[in-house]
Amino acid sequence: ILIKNSPYYSPPIAIELSLTEKEAAILIDPHQIKQVLWNLSINALQAMPSGGILRLSTRWLEDPGRYHEKRWSKSFNSPMAEIVVADTGIGIPSQDRPRIFDPFFTTKDYGYGLGLAIVYRIIEEHKGYIEVESKEGKGTSFHILLPSQQI
Repeated sequence: ILIKNSPYYSPPIAIELSLTEKEAAILIDPHQIKQVLWNLSINALQAMPSGGILRLSTRWLEDPGRYHEKRWSKSFNSPMAEIVVADTGIGIPSQDRPRIFDPFFTTKDYGYGLGLAIVYRIIEEHKGYIEVESKEGKGTSFHILLPSQQI
């Protein structure tokens, strides 16, 4: 999907979807998870003022503990569904990363700094976990883990 010459957003943005073929059951409020994806996607679009790629992917982790060494700062003992929202934007400066989920923290000239705080709260309420990976000038990835079971 390529968004180009939109009245809402002018730089060309490619959207890449990579969804797992395995079906998993996740007990979530669909309106709240929609809010999570909306907030993360809006931030991603704003981080790509010259255009870029927005990637949305999912996968089912039967044994998320084996990924502990690579990414997660905590361990998990049950199957999880992972949702990743990634962009090829400007990245988050390293000094800002520890505060991005804090209410009212923003680096933007507009907005209130509530988007990522809301995302964090929703994921936490669903007994999930979220982490961010970011490299300045290369982009940002938000990795969400939610308790799951394969169908």
